[in-house]
Amino acid sequence: MVKLKKYNKLISLCFLQLCLLTSNAYSTFTPSTPNYIFSPSQYRDEIAQNTIRQTFKDKDGFIWLATQGGLTRLNGNNTYNYTSNIENEQSISSDNVISISQDLQTEEMWVVTYSEGINLINPDGESFTRFSLPQNKISDKNSIWNVLHDSKGMLWLGFDGGGLICFDTHEKNYSNCSSKSLSLILNENTILASIEDHHGNIWFGTDGNGLIKYTPLSKETQHFTLKQHKSSSPPPLIVSSIMEDNQGNIWISGENASMFMLTSNYENLIKISSDEIVSKGVIRDIHQDFDGVIWLATESGLAFYDKEKKAFVPYPKQNNAMDGAMVLDIYQDPDGTLWIGCFNSLFLGSKNSFYTINKDQGLADNLVFGFGESIDKTTWIGSYQSVQIQEDGAPKPRPIQEIFGYPISSKRIMTLYSHKDTIWIGTRSDGLEVIDLANERVTLYVHNKAKRGSISSNSITSIFVDSLENTWVGTYGGGLNLMPKGSTEFTVFQHDVNDKNSLSSDRVFVIYEDSSGDIWIGTDNEISRYNEDGSFSRFPILYDGKKLSNSFVTSIQEDKNLNLWVTLQDSMLVIWPPTDRKQGINNFKLVSRETGLDDKQLYSMISDDQGYLWVGSNKGLTRINPDNLTFRHFDKSHGLQDNDFNFASSYRNSSGELFFGGSKGYNRFTPSQLISNKKMAPVVLTGVYRLNKKQKFKEPPHKISHLTFNYLDYLLSFDFSALEYHSPKRVQYRYKLDRFDSDWVEIGNQHRATFTNLPAGNYTLLVQATRTNGVWDSPPMTLDITITPPPWRTWWAYTLYALMLGFIVWHFWQKQRAKTRLAYEQKQALEREVAARTDDLVQLNQQLGHTVEELNDAKERAEEANQSKTAFLANISHEIRTPMNSVLGMTELLLRSPLSEQQRRFAITTHRSGEMLLGLINNLLDYSKIEAGKVELEQLQFDIKQLVSETCYLFADQAQRKGLEINYIVDHRLPELVIGDANRLRQILANLVSNAVKFTQEGEVDVVLTQELEGIRISVKDSGIGMTPEALDHVFDAFSQADVSTTRRFGGTGLGLSICKQLVELMKGELFVESTPDQGSCFSILMPLVNVNNGPTSGNYLAIRGDVRTALCSPGVEAMVSSQLALLGIHARPVGETPLLAALLEPGSENCVIADIQLLRREEIQMLSGLPTQTQRRLILLTPIATEQLSDELRHCQRLTKPIDGRTLHIALSIATNQPIPGQQGMTSFRDNSDVMNRFNASIMVAEDTFANQEVLRAMLEMMGCKVFIASDGREAVSMFKQHPVDLVLMDWQMPRLNGYEAAKQIRQFEVETDKPATPILVVTAGMMDTERQRCLQGGMNGYLTKPLTLRQLYDALEEFLPAELHSHEQIMSAAPAGAIQQNDSDDVVDMAAINNIRQIQQETGSDILNRVFSAFKEEVANKLSELRQALNNRDRQQIAACAHAIKSLSSNVGAKRLKQLSHQIELTARDGDLASCKALLVGLEECYLQAIDALSDVIRTP
Repeated sequence: MVKLKKYNKLISLCFLQLCLLTSNAYSTFTPSTPNYIFSPSQYRDEIAQNTIRQTFKDKDGFIWLATQGGLTRLNGNNTYNYTSNIENEQSISSDNVISISQDLQTEEMWVVTYSEGINLINPDGESFTRFSLPQNKISDKNSIWNVLHDSKGMLWLGFDGGGLICFDTHEKNYSNCSSKSLSLILNENTILASIEDHHGNIWFGTDGNGLIKYTPLSKETQHFTLKQHKSSSPPPLIVSSIMEDNQGNIWISGENASMFMLTSNYENLIKISSDEIVSKGVIRDIHQDFDGVIWLATESGLAFYDKEKKAFVPYPKQNNAMDGAMVLDIYQDPDGTLWIGCFNSLFLGSKNSFYTINKDQGLADNLVFGFGESIDKTTWIGSYQSVQIQEDGAPKPRPIQEIFGYPISSKRIMTLYSHKDTIWIGTRSDGLEVIDLANERVTLYVHNKAKRGSISSNSITSIFVDSLENTWVGTYGGGLNLMPKGSTEFTVFQHDVNDKNSLSSDRVFVIYEDSSGDIWIGTDNEISRYNEDGSFSRFPILYDGKKLSNSFVTSIQEDKNLNLWVTLQDSMLVIWPPTDRKQGINNFKLVSRETGLDDKQLYSMISDDQGYLWVGSNKGLTRINPDNLTFRHFDKSHGLQDNDFNFASSYRNSSGELFFGGSKGYNRFTPSQLISNKKMAPVVLTGVYRLNKKQKFKEPPHKISHLTFNYLDYLLSFDFSALEYHSPKRVQYRYKLDRFDSDWVEIGNQHRATFTNLPAGNYTLLVQATRTNGVWDSPPMTLDITITPPPWRTWWAYTLYALMLGFIVWHFWQKQRAKTRLAYEQKQALEREVAARTDDLVQLNQQLGHTVEELNDAKERAEEANQSKTAFLANISHEIRTPMNSVLGMTELLLRSPLSEQQRRFAITTHRSGEMLLGLINNLLDYSKIEAGKVELEQLQFDIKQLVSETCYLFADQAQRKGLEINYIVDHRLPELVIGDANRLRQILANLVSNAVKFTQEGEVDVVLTQELEGIRISVKDSGIGMTPEALDHVFDAFSQADVSTTRRFGGTGLGLSICKQLVELMKGELFVESTPDQGSCFSILMPLVNVNNGPTSGNYLAIRGDVRTALCSPGVEAMVSSQLALLGIHARPVGETPLLAALLEPGSENCVIADIQLLRREEIQMLSGLPTQTQRRLILLTPIATEQLSDELRHCQRLTKPIDGRTLHIALSIATNQPIPGQQGMTSFRDNSDVMNRFNASIMVAEDTFANQEVLRAMLEMMGCKVFIASDGREAVSMFKQHPVDLVLMDWQMPRLNGYEAAKQIRQFEVETDKPATPILVVTAGMMDTERQRCLQGGMNGYLTKPLTLRQLYDALEEFLPAELHSHEQIMSAAPAGAIQQNDSDDVVDMAAINNIRQIQQETGSDILNRVFSAFKEEVANKLSELRQALNNRDRQQIAACAHAIKSLSSNVGAKRLKQLSHQIELTARDGDLASCKALLVGLEECYLQAIDALSDVIRTP
């Protein structure tokens, strides 16, 4: 322990020094040396010439430089040089400028040249007005050596070699301002210096006659002969410069850099020491700055008056870039900047708030690592060599040895810390030294392994005393040490790899306590929080879950918003919000880039009294506003000791001063007093460009407040500049064109705004500048801008428009007035003409009356004729329909009887022909309906391919009798179902096909069905007689044919095509015709039918193993077969030259061959009979419709009648390839007729006067199980109804004696009288008008049926009107489906392989198994058929499927192949829920059952 014997003496000494100071004692550090930063001007390479004789700042803020090479003006960003031009009289008169000044009253700028007189800068700021020297007043002396611009606007001009004249800047003339006494004193001495003092006296310094004071008002002269030493006859003194200070003292420079001060009473002349000035040359300028510091311009640089030394001394080299330059001029502008004009350069000096202390100011070593403050405000500095102190107000620091008289234990200081009256000194390797100032003790703590409570390491990195007076010491490699208050021993905390709650690292760099009392430890890229139980919570520096850095923590600070700021050495600055910190969520926000620190090494951080954060780095200091992250950066150019600072070397003392230690000393400063906080210099307009051409004005741009441009000025640019001269490149700009820009446009250090195509209007350009990133607090420059509109949008243009419009209105009014007058005159003339014609009209009117009467009579006759025509059509329709009812009814009954396939086709054709005949009658009625606009169209679903197929088949026999082929060619892309009026489309197509067959004598008729983008096209093309172009023009006219011979030859009414045309157009379609005489015609219909499935047929594709080969007689038949195969997904290949049987028997294949029967040769027929049955089935022969059957040799082949369709072809190919036969269906019209219909237990009366119709209705009704009563007329019907009550009455509409309407009326009356329920009465008529239908319903009838009457129509009517109790479950025996395939034997009915298997078992067992199996098959299938019928009646889908499945199994056992296939199809159909199809298939199943019994019987009988 060492006693501090001299500490009390130090305190006393300090107190004594404070007492000797003025009452305004220092509260912050104040150096004796002026603290300026002198740096070269950035304009050096831009000014006219670098010998700066004078610097001047005008009232607008522009800097002017007088040089030997011209006049220069600076505006911050740009430099403008003015030089003499012989060819331009408005240029400056000479380049050799010695003076620039501004009149205080007029603000005119005056420039004085060396030998060419005076120049006035004109108001435009670009040109000059010259005032030549008056030769009569100056004789041969014309070189001006000195200029003074006094307060009254007078320029005093002193010439080289003597002489003085004046120039009145107000009157703008020269005068002789020298008195006789002044002239005598001046004689031939050159005036070297002149000033005007605050009394208005003029002082002159001469080159040999000393100092002269002249009073202009009294013209008194006082001559001062100055002495360097006492002498009886003192020589004259050369006075090179004069200056009056702020106390009224006159400062004078003499020869050899001698300096004098003449007191304000002009009585005492005091010589001032200037011995330290290196150069003893001429002092060219004396200047006093705003702080009262007196500066000298010497030949070796700047010098200043040191008040402590009371002498002039050179300005230090620190922050001084002049390096001994010859100084010619010193000027301080209103902003405080010192402008130093030198012989070959220009320097700017700015006040520096960063005080630098280094070895030159008494620092022991320039490497500074720490600071502290004792209780008496003494500053403690820890450098690499020693510890020093600097008392408050002392100019320099002093080593601690001078006070205490002993050395400290180590000179290698790493950190220093102070708290109250204790100083801690951390060393690099010698432990911790604690100085207790109050008790005058020094304690050294070093590491001792053997001693408990010893400090863990001698390498001390950080020291901190917390709010509880506990001392924390961080070491490099030894962890963290805690000395509780009152203790002298340390508790050591070190890293344990096995304990996650231990210290994160043994290298501790930072210790910090936040506002909540938490202790934070900064180590390697982590911070740890000390917990009360001695553990640590560790927080790696993470950002978005990722580790930010591998560097170490250099500082921790908490801002006023309680955010924790952490710096890491490798450019990382992060913020930890208080909410996350409280919850222990280590999600740090990285702000290095936002604060400009992402390229700097960060060493320390501290906050100031205003809440700003200061960060020391390797590139200077950065001040951060934690509220908005705006920042300001300071480097060596701002007066710092250097750009590089040391680790943990920041400190704030009790007065708010900040300290930062670096490698060249340290800086101390008060943040609130920084020069950088001064306001931004104003922004001025410096140039205007229109279409990239600079504009000239009568006044300088910065004085312009408003500019006007026209609409042709589509490109405008504005240059501007902040009048900032020290660091113009650091100035940032932004602008906004009000009423054009919605927000400010920031442009960095660019200083031009450009606008294109501005609309006409008024705008205001606002421009702001700033030196601080993101802080825009300076007032903006404003410039009002007007863009005039084009001439056609000006006010006078709109006035002209209004006048023109008025003229047009006036002219129009005049025209209308003239027209009115003319119309009146014409009216008068017209009235006269009308009066003249009225008499003629009376006569004509009488004649017209007679004509109208005749027309009315003709109209009545026409209407009567039209009514007669209508009645005729109704009567003829009735008369023809009546026998047609018999024809169609009988053929339908015939179709219900057992027929061969050929007989069935004949009956179907007869039925179709009857329907066609009925269609001819309907044509007449349709035409009349079309004329009356009463045609109604249906919109139902139908299969268009089936419809066209049936229509083609209908005319097949007629065509084949004429030797023609009808070829049905279909597009495979067609949809399955469409929506439209099927009956009308069938009517149209039948008419076209009928005409094609009628008018064709040889060749073929092609009916082509195709899918197009616009719809479905049906084309009927023939090879008939064709038509001429003249006939084509009238082909669709009613009652029109090609010529009279056509009618005689082919017959017809000429109505068909007209009706077709009109029906097609009603259906929104189009009918086209193309024809060539003797070559044929082509009629095509394009119909926009709606596709139900919105796509082509989904798939009746058939997969076969071999190919399908074709041998056909014509290209038309070939096209028909190919198109039908395409519907099945099969591509046909013609046999070509290959023999037909060779194609069928192609080795290794199972080809199917489709051939015209007439192409078979006799030898091929004989060869076929020897082939296997299944092979013969693969030959499908196409025959005419009239062919009854094939020969015995071809009985196993399959036959298709032409024209073929896809359904019959599908069945044939299925049989040929042993595949399941698709569902058998008849033609569209008979599909409903083949449905199963139930019987009725009802009695029905038929009132009909025609015997044939009586027989048809009787047969149909008895087939349905009804008891029938026949009445021949209406009266007999009424009588019979009264005698024999019936369940339903069928009543003809037109009968003798009593018509149907009256008969029904009497029956209803009888029912009312006898209180009997109403019996259903249905009208059966061949033709009925709409009014008659309405009348019959209103007369008590329940409905009507139209002749010819079909079995299905009659059945549906009975099912609707008979009560349910009269319905029987017994079914009517329907006809089998009308297939198109003729089977010639039973081979496809029986599977012989199954029979042979049974026979083999029979041979092995000796039992008659085959007969027993056959008997069981017949009995069980019959039972299952009965169950199947009952299930259909009950609509039981599951039972239907089960019965069909049982029949399929029984059929498989005995080889009933076709029965098996059909029962399988019924099973699948029942599972799909299609019970109607199941009913239709049941009829075919029963027929297949009978065929199977016959075929099996034949097989069993055959051994």
